[in-house]
Amino acid sequence: MNLDVILLHKSSRSKAWFLKGVKMVVKPNESTRVIYDSLRETYGKSGLSKVELANELGLGLSTVSKMMAEGMGIPNYRKIGVAKNARVIFPLTDVAEFLADTIKVA
Repeated sequence: MNLDVILLHKSSRSKAWFLKGVKMVVKPNESTRVIYDSLRETYGKSGLSKVELANELGLGLSTVSKMMAEGMGIPNYRKIGVAKNARVIFPLTDVAEFLADTIKVA
């Protein structure tokens, strides 16, 4: 009997899995939905600035900047512009997934 092995690769920058170039979206769990709804109600927009993210994480702005430079321990973000000091936005969906993976929700 010949069995084919299928390998799934997890992207380092997202919670999605890839199979032969096809992205399979992971459905959010209940805690992610609760966190997303809370963030959406609090900020009324679909993304957070670095200052707002630092506030949500209980960190300083310089710590968030350092974590971004190191590329670890921070939610996915989008850079708006091409300049070195371009504005950065953290999508609420990515922030909610990050928080759900790192904290317990009562």
